[in-house]
Parts: sequence; C-alpha cells; structure tokens
Amino acid sequence: MTRDFDFALLMAVYKGDNLIHFEEAFNSITSQTLLPNEIILVQDGPVDEALDRSIYDFVNNEIVNVKLIKLEKNVGLGSALAEGMKYVSCDYIARMDSDDISDPLRFETQISYLKDNPDISVLGSYVTEFNPQTQSRRLRKVPTEYKLMKKYIKYRSPLNHVTVIFKKDDVNKAGGYESVLRYEDFYLWSKMIALGLKIANIPISLVDVRAGDDLIKRLNGVNAFNKDLFFFKKLHNEGFISYHVFCINIFIRLITRLMPIRITSLIYHLVRKI
Repeated sequence: MTRDFDFALLMAVYKGDNLIHFEEAFNSITSQTLLPNEIILVQDGPVDEALDRSIYDFVNNEIVNVKLIKLEKNVGLGSALAEGMKYVSCDYIARMDSDDISDPLRFETQISYLKDNPDISVLGSYVTEFNPQTQSRRLRKVPTEYKLMKKYIKYRSPLNHVTVIFKKDDVNKAGGYESVLRYEDFYLWSKMIALGLKIANIPISLVDVRAGDDLIKRLNGVNAFNKDLFFFKKLHNEGFISYHVFCINIFIRLITRLMPIRITSLIYHLVRKI
C-alpha cells in the first residue's frame, strides 16, 4: 500500500502492565504491512526497571518512530491519552492498548476503508478475545449499521476502543478524552454522536485482546458498580440518555456486578455474542 495517508498510533503504558504482553504488542505493531508515521507512547507514571528497559527498546527501535511522553504520576487512561494527543502530528490516530495484538493487516485494512469513506470520523472493528489460561477464543462483535449504533450507545459502547482509528480534529471538536474511569471511550463516542459525527465498524476481527479471570474480577463488585453509577448519571445529567434509560442501565449493572464471579463471567460471554 502506498504511503499517502499519514496516521499515528496512540498508546499508554503503566506500572501494572505485563512485560511480556507489552513486548507482544510492540512486535505486532512492527509487523504491520502498513506502519504508522509515528507512535505516541505515554508512560502513565513510574514503572519498574524491567518494563522501563522494554520501553527504552521500543522507543529506540529502527522500524518506526516512537515519541515517549513521561508523566510524573499515574493519571489514568483518559487523562494519559488526552496528554498524548497533544503530541500527535498526523490527522488520523489509531488506538491500541499495551497488551493487545494487532493483526498484521489491521492498519492497511482500516486505512483503505477510510480512503473510500472520508466522511467517517471513527472506524473500529470486531475483536477476538482470548483466554491464555483456557486457550479459548471468542469473537466480540459490535454493530455495523450507523442507525443501530446510535441506539446501541445508550446502553453499551458501539466500538471496541482498542481497534479504532479516528480523525484527530473531530475528536478534539467533541472535547477529546476525559477522565471517566473505565468509560473514557464510551463517553467520547457519546459526545461525537451527539455532534452528528459518523462512526463505523468493519465486520472482521483486527485485534486480539486478553480476557482472562482478571478481567472478570474487575467487572465484579461494589467498586465496579460505583463507576457504572457515576458514568450513567453523568450521561443523564448531560442529556445523552433519558431517566428511563438511566434506570435500565443501573438496574442491569447492579444485578450483574453483585453476582458471584462465575455468574458474572457467564453473563459477560453471553452479552458479547450480541
């Protein structure tokens, strides 16, 4: 694919990230058939010595240009990504987490789609969730029709955050990333749709994401529910959802967050089938 469409990759890394997973993510980037013009890597607070060495190797690789932005303290994903966006020099930005594995054709596939559809502000795809403990793999689908995505976003995010490529100016127009714990992307898409900006999904999996027991534990408990309550109350107060929709969201999440982890896991996998 010819180089006539510039884009950056925005990532964040913090002390809780797994060294091996970070290196696998790095390798999946440098193996792309179409490389980003630049990678903005935000180090969200101090990291241990081993991860610091791996970050150094990443920054000094000879395949793709990496800009490292070091934050003195951990500020959370939303604030870290907002800071990283200040250093992007390209019109389009791809996202990926520091433990994901992108398909080698991911960027080429998405850039080709955006060339043919310049009205799209955010483009995502399906993902494949894999459990390293059980070796299982599961396709996580998201809607592909815009009308359905506008309805879907009242209850769940219509995009897999780690798969998206978006127009920098359109994201800035919507106010950019904000610190809304676990819902940074959901809130951003809500703001963009409210402005009439178009989002889309390619109906294939372009990223592998880890979905082991640790993920289910983070989705369970009072702390997880408090984040749900804060976020959906924010959506209601700002006019994105009605009080009726707010109540439905909170009722469903109250039940699922406080269930035994085994039941939460079952519901999570059923819901992901759509």
